[in-house]
Amino acid sequence: MNILNKSKIATVFLGGFLCGVTYLISCGKANTNEAGGTGGTTRYVKANGTSIGEFLSLNFDTMSSTNNFIALTNTGYLLSIEQDGQVIDGQIYYTTADCTGTGYIAYMIANKSVFRNGSNLYYTAANAAAVDGLSFQSYRNTSTGGCDAGSGNKGIPVTANNSAVTGVSQTSFTPPITIE
Repeated sequence: MNILNKSKIATVFLGGFLCGVTYLISCGKANTNEAGGTGGTTRYVKANGTSIGEFLSLNFDTMSSTNNFIALTNTGYLLSIEQDGQVIDGQIYYTTADCTGTGYIAYMIANKSVFRNGSNLYYTAANAAAVDGLSFQSYRNTSTGGCDAGSGNKGIPVTANNSAVTGVSQTSFTPPITIE
């Protein structure tokens, strides 16, 4: 059994376990994945009833004390959405003092992930590798996108979003965010 099939089993268990939590889960609505090798049931993360992507997991954010929904977009990118509909944010670091040149994220879910910085989306490519020995001088603030002084020495290169690549075209989605 491959990892994807294992995660679907865990998803079905997790989905069944959380059915009583009506603000997170909409139970009894399962979509059949016709393209799936097993023909099994797939759950989707939805924003106000519109599908965002295949449900992979819930991630508890200790800073905001809320759950984030992890979805796989139709192009295979990971997307983490907060309960209020915001795409998860991340600081982008630069080796220059003025936030120009190649940007790096110091942490991320994984390669092929989409995140928000200010009012823009960025992503890490499938083949992006962490780079050591950098000397960061500045970063783009997660909430404002403004340039501030900062430091660090390791990061994964980021690219400005291309919705044809990532399958994501907006920085926020209309709640309620549900799993169906």
